[in-house]
Amino acid sequence: MKLHLVLLLAGISFVDIASRTLATAAPPDANAIQTGIQTIIQSMESAKQATPDAQDEFLVLAYSHAQDRPPTPAEFFTLRMLRAAEQLSNEQILLLVLQDDQGIVTWDQCRTFLEKTVTAGFISTPETHLLTNTLLKTPIDAILEELQADNVQKDDLQNTSNIIEEPLPDVQYNTYFGDLHNHSNLSHGMGSASEAYAYARDVAGLDFFSLSDHSELMIFWPWDHKWEQMRDVAETYNAPGQFVTLWGFEWSHPFMGHINVFNSEDTTNCIATMTLWGFYHWLQERPEAFGTFNHPGFFNYAIGEFRHFLITPAVVPQMVGIELFNTCMGFDFYYYQNRWGNDLPYIDMANTRGWRLGALGGDDNHFATWDTDCPYRTGVLATELTREAIIDAYRARRFYSTENLNLLLDFRCAGYPMGSHLRGIPRTFTLSAHDTSQTRLKAVSFYRNGERVETRAVNSSSVEIIFQDTASSGLDYYYGIVESSAGDHNGRHDEAISSPIWFDAEPVVPAPGCNAASGTTVNSLDFHAPVDGTICVAIPCILLTLLGWAARRKKSGKGLMPGLSH
Repeated sequence: MKLHLVLLLAGISFVDIASRTLATAAPPDANAIQTGIQTIIQSMESAKQATPDAQDEFLVLAYSHAQDRPPTPAEFFTLRMLRAAEQLSNEQILLLVLQDDQGIVTWDQCRTFLEKTVTAGFISTPETHLLTNTLLKTPIDAILEELQADNVQKDDLQNTSNIIEEPLPDVQYNTYFGDLHNHSNLSHGMGSASEAYAYARDVAGLDFFSLSDHSELMIFWPWDHKWEQMRDVAETYNAPGQFVTLWGFEWSHPFMGHINVFNSEDTTNCIATMTLWGFYHWLQERPEAFGTFNHPGFFNYAIGEFRHFLITPAVVPQMVGIELFNTCMGFDFYYYQNRWGNDLPYIDMANTRGWRLGALGGDDNHFATWDTDCPYRTGVLATELTREAIIDAYRARRFYSTENLNLLLDFRCAGYPMGSHLRGIPRTFTLSAHDTSQTRLKAVSFYRNGERVETRAVNSSSVEIIFQDTASSGLDYYYGIVESSAGDHNGRHDEAISSPIWFDAEPVVPAPGCNAASGTTVNSLDFHAPVDGTICVAIPCILLTLLGWAARRKKSGKGLMPGLSH
């Protein structure tokens, strides 16, 4: 690859590019900078069509010119895989390597890049070829080590908190259907942002909608404001009470998996924020934003997608859900089958590890047929159809995932809705379901910690089932699944899955005669005799302590005694 560039940074005629607007704070030489960058990109197109070796050398050259250093192994392989997965253009590659650590490209960065390119040329040398071959031979362990290098950042995150608001009981909600995972030509999809929001409203008939274009493909030059375009269009189509719009982006990491973020003021991408902990740190610094785990199982390469839900407590309040359907792949793929080799579905794998993820899904549409190819939906329980109410419902996990767009579902405990975090009330649950097309419902199942504990047959288009759990008072979560008589998914009918209701462990009340002030505990094997000195009264306290300890060991899978299985 040998590109000889002669660029004049002044006096070059301005190239008008459709859908691009010069920034209001553009410098006097803005036209020349923009034209110079476009000339470089056009000259680079021959490299795009060259051999794979030449394309890899282009990555090294781009980093060296943009950042004054070659890429690290993780940067090289992440961008290389991203190039293949997202079919990156030379312009997009250059944007990604030119950005600063905030994911922004400035006029000064563009000017400096042009000046260096004019001076040094954009030419592959024997040194470039050698370095590229060295990077290609990097062991995967070294790449993974680099991608996990900010564990200190993870530890810092664990020491902070972001409290979820307390739920309210007996609130009456409306059910609204919508979708927050979609794409347009702002990134890797077909159709404009305006077409997407209009189609979702007028053709798909959704109550709410959001684009979440790939941020790696949406990074903007100083003259290309794609993020602002999306937000402006969303504001234009937002009509409280009729059709609600949000905006978002997809952090699309080829190793770590894809995560959507909504309601943020800005974006990041997997090159500016390359590690999972770095992304969590970015999210935590924006408490107004919330995120969802997308299509689990699609990017489970050597490192382990989402690090297989290794818990990061600080962002638990902001990571609100996980997809149980994506495009036209429903529960068969994302709940019943593809599980990283684990016995638990993805949602249960995450929730048993301490996350608080609700059940949702995304059309993930790239073909300008937003939410009309498949009937799957996310149902949201909200007090009204406004942006604020929809965001509140997502943050509170008041939503469910359904393969039947006619199926209404409400799951509560003592009046508290799905998504609630409770303690100290009876574990009596009510699941209400109704099919608006009058299709019969066949069965209702209740789950505790991912395990089915009861199934009841039904035969009506409307049901209300009460389930009481008297077998557990520990740290648990519960959800319900409703099966319809319609549809056919590998022998199963259409289903809807609620978001869970979480319970903290109940406090253990000391037995009569046990003095709490004496030091009796239920969290360890330390105990003291009661103050009156009668050992017989201390026995119930000891038994309570031992039973609590045994229950905790059994729940954690450690066995009742070290070295023995339970």
